[in-house]
Amino acid sequence: MQLKVPAFVKNFLFKRFIWLLLFYLLYLLVGALLFQALEGPHEMQEMTRLQMNVQTFLNSFPCINISAMRQFSEIAQIIHLWDQNSPLSMNSSSPPRTWSYNNAVFFVTTLVTTVGYGNIVPITTAGKVACYVYASVGIPLNAVIVRYTYSFMLRFKPSCHAWLERKGFSKNSTRWIIAIAFLLWGHITFLALPAVIIHKMEKWNYYDSWYFSFVTLSTIGLGDFVAGEDSYVVYQLAIGFCIPLGMAWLAGTYELFKECLVEEGGSAEISLVDGSPDPNSVAVPSRQKEHNERKVPVYCVHYNKYT
Repeated sequence: MQLKVPAFVKNFLFKRFIWLLLFYLLYLLVGALLFQALEGPHEMQEMTRLQMNVQTFLNSFPCINISAMRQFSEIAQIIHLWDQNSPLSMNSSSPPRTWSYNNAVFFVTTLVTTVGYGNIVPITTAGKVACYVYASVGIPLNAVIVRYTYSFMLRFKPSCHAWLERKGFSKNSTRWIIAIAFLLWGHITFLALPAVIIHKMEKWNYYDSWYFSFVTLSTIGLGDFVAGEDSYVVYQLAIGFCIPLGMAWLAGTYELFKECLVEEGGSAEISLVDGSPDPNSVAVPSRQKEHNERKVPVYCVHYNKYT
């Protein structure tokens, strides 16, 4: 039995989208290696210095027990976050790394999607310069990916239009039904369901998890909640993968509702009677009688509906 390939798979735009998507993923993975290489050595030097300071402190005050050190660790972590924007642990045996490859992938994803939580930032001059150059290419690339993605998300629209019109709905009602259905579908797919997973993984309450999902997908990125820190690789990658998908859904929702509002209002467009555009774009009264008498071009106002 011969497998039938869907027509849209053969489409040139679909093939170009696949190549762009692969390039986008490669760009993120290579970018993670770049920032890990630039920021990693500096981070290791800081960790070594901090470990030496901890050991010196313990040697100088042998009366301090482990419990007291853990309390001091919490205070020191807050101070260090304010000072360096990077985590600090007083566990000298296995201090966490900010610029692990997993965190670096998460960083470049939030960088090109403009979410920018601020929990991981470049410290070195080379890292800051690389951030500027990398984002200058990555942000437009992400915009192209989002544009292609929501175009594929909206491929269902013509068939839904036809089905609803066969059911007796007007063209305008059909647009509103599709826009609201797409909005609700996205809320379930990109906000409600991810919030359940984040709630289980991060041990946050459900409303904080939903709030984080919305703040992330809307690229607000306040940074008061950041999921995926020191978590499983698959979990971090899943969050990074969902960000551009959620952005595509929001962009598609905007386009659908814009279409509804524009269709209701229409637009007044100035053109010549012969159909050519008016170069001056000035609305003037119709002078059909003058046109008949003098045989000169006449300006008319046409009320156009977008289709």
